[in-house]
Amino acid sequence: MIRKFESQDLDAVMQIWLHGNLDAHPFIQASFWTGHFETVRDMLPQAELYVHENEDTQQIDGFIGLTENHIEGIFRCKSCAFQGHRQGTASEGIDEDTNEAEIQMLWTRQA
Repeated sequence: MIRKFESQDLDAVMQIWLHGNLDAHPFIQASFWTGHFETVRDMLPQAELYVHENEDTQQIDGFIGLTENHIEGIFRCKSCAFQGHRQGTASEGIDEDTNEAEIQMLWTRQA
């Protein structure tokens, strides 16, 4: 279930943020991420965040941060496979209204 971030989600979201960055950016020293941990922890609750809560475990296993209609980041816990999901298609182009780069992604649920 996807829902709006609540303050009690912060510890879980921060662990997903930290481990996601450590895994995704092995070329950056771990001390960079751990050194910015408290700053990000203070800033995240001010952002527009949505979390994915596993309906079976009631644990948060991912989150997304938004600014208006722009995705700032998507994080998912490494041990949580995309159970029942797969990426279907992605297309790139130019938005006709804004002349900005546009990427459209379609996700489908596997049976």
